[in-house]
Amino acid sequence: MKLLDEIGFTEEQYHELSQTMTDEAIARNELYCAPATLYVWKRRNGVQRKLPYHPFTLDEWLEKREAKWTHQQIADHYNFPNFQVYLYYKRKIGVPTKPKRRGRVKNES
Repeated sequence: MKLLDEIGFTEEQYHELSQTMTDEAIARNELYCAPATLYVWKRRNGVQRKLPYHPFTLDEWLEKREAKWTHQQIADHYNFPNFQVYLYYKRKIGVPTKPKRRGRVKNES
């Protein structure tokens, strides 16, 4: 597992590559190793992927919504790369989803 240390792979190099590539692509296409090797190197060196957005808490989200911020304004404020990532993160922290509307029920009388 010292392969990456032997070739001199650094945390700075990892963060530069991770801006545009997944860990699997970095391992296979740049380092020519198994993704598990990169995973072990990251754990041993305490390296974590930097998020392209600023995480927020449920309380922070509620505060923004009470101040009449739109979902797009919140996503932009926290630098989410796209709206789908914002929606996924919002669900992940426990923001309740809006119930879907059901079609009209026809009155059969």
